[in-house]
Amino acid sequence: MKIKLKITKKHCYDIILNKRWKSLKTIIPIGCDCHPAHMLEILNLRKQSLPFDWLDTEPIYSIKYAYENIVNKFNFFLRDLKEDNEGKVFSNKFKYSIFYHYDDLIINKKLQVKIQNRCINFIKLIKTKPIYFLNTVTSESINSNEKVKFFLNSVLEFQNILKRKDILIIYLRYDETQDENKLFCDKLIDELEFFDKNIRIIKYIREKKLFGIWGDEKKYTAFIRKIGISIYPIFPKIIIKKHKIN
Repeated sequence: MKIKLKITKKHCYDIILNKRWKSLKTIIPIGCDCHPAHMLEILNLRKQSLPFDWLDTEPIYSIKYAYENIVNKFNFFLRDLKEDNEGKVFSNKFKYSIFYHYDDLIINKKLQVKIQNRCINFIKLIKTKPIYFLNTVTSESINSNEKVKFFLNSVLEFQNILKRKDILIIYLRYDETQDENKLFCDKLIDELEFFDKNIRIIKYIREKKLFGIWGDEKKYTAFIRKIGISIYPIFPKIIIKKHKIN
């Protein structure tokens, strides 16, 4: 909502009220890329920076990657950092995941400490709070029976670290239609329906050609509710902008 106030003959103020939401449980993005964290950011549901927020991981490995770092308390997360041909940084143990926005991570010791602190905070959160773990996997990556089996085994592994009130939510992301790798994607969904109730999977079409990589941001609130994350409105974020009157 935007409110325009004319204070003087020369200036007016735009008062922008951005809706804010709060979740009944802590929401933690775990890849495969920036989309889950971006969605939370847009909805003002992202309260802190955490290790997997802005990484780019090969989608099929995203849950395995999160699981291995959690059980190893992130001891290998920043170890033996390397740079690929495009100048992107990755840990040599996890060649399938890059620190996409941190090209100077190898030499930037302050940034390394900042990320280490995020890892420490992550471990504290999952020990003490009920968690929605939020993951996205792409339809493009679910392209064979072997990939379906690999991803299912990753979910089974991850299930071992869920507390009683934790929930792993996976949204299977299609670019344009649900026909993308339909046979294998439908098989993945069918198999996951037999998992415990603390594992959820839902389809999401981002309409990439029309809205770009982030999808239609106006639909985020409805989608968050659709995947079963309980949110409620809180006091809005107020932004005041001063303008000259022409």
